[in-house]
Amino acid sequence: MPKADLDNARDNYPSLKMGVDEWVEFFDGPGGREAMGRILYDIYDQVKEDEEREMGQRRVGRRPIRPPVSLEEVYATIFPQEPSQEPFIPTMRRLLGSTSQRSFASKLGISPQHFGRYLDGKLKPDIYFLERVSTALKIHPSHFLEWRALYIGDVVTKVYTAKPNLSLHGYKAIMLGRKNRLVQGQR
Repeated sequence: MPKADLDNARDNYPSLKMGVDEWVEFFDGPGGREAMGRILYDIYDQVKEDEEREMGQRRVGRRPIRPPVSLEEVYATIFPQEPSQEPFIPTMRRLLGSTSQRSFASKLGISPQHFGRYLDGKLKPDIYFLERVSTALKIHPSHFLEWRALYIGDVVTKVYTAKPNLSLHGYKAIMLGRKNRLVQGQR
């Protein structure tokens, strides 16, 4: 494999000679903001292309032209949030940040009092409510711990309903494990 000719590259591409201060000055200017937007969109496009390839959707030939997307969508794709390990209430309070409950409730199409009941723990969010919240927040519903639990529970229910013999085996295994723990004095 041939080695890169960095000296020649520095002569042909003066940006390689720039230091940190010069890059910061460049990106603070209008040309730098435009360049950063193109860089971020190129990364977004590559992430989407990789996702399509994983799902078997990638076509041979020229890249398809993607419809324009918001900067929020580009940012969320490039820097996805890790799923929360906390329950709904602290997760929701963190995600709301400085957004008021009243304005977020209006995005959901519910009253602020109704939304407040979820944040007070008086109402338990179901899978559909969590999907509405995640749509309003522009995140995937799997960010919420409860959504993942409800989704997995729904899948297990569908499988066990479709194949009852599996549910018997699963139930017997759980009961046997419980019985063994009780015999050993564990809960």
